[in-house]
Amino acid sequence: IIMSCSADGSVDRIVRKILRGMKSKPTQSTAGTPSTPPIPNNQNSMILVALLGHARCDNSAKMMKDTVFSHGRKFHKCLEASATISSSLNGVHVADRIEVQVELEGPDAP
Repeated sequence: IIMSCSADGSVDRIVRKILRGMKSKPTQSTAGTPSTPPIPNNQNSMILVALLGHARCDNSAKMMKDTVFSHGRKFHKCLEASATISSSLNGVHVADRIEVQVELEGPDAP
């Protein structure tokens, strides 16, 4: 999952809607038919979250990184909680998130 995070920490509207939905149903019961089909139990399945910031100078990137990536971090935390609770995500691992300032670090940066 690739998310663009703006300078004030805001993210796209759909991300906020997903966050509200995940927070409102943290203990979804396994009874009944889930809205999405279960993912096959595969130990190699994982979800990766990349948070993209758009700072143009190194100093502002360092000073504002907590603000810029705040909603992205919340999304990642909710995704981790949902993966441990939901039966439809059986066997899927939520990996650590990547936070990068795309204006400062190009695709060839290590």
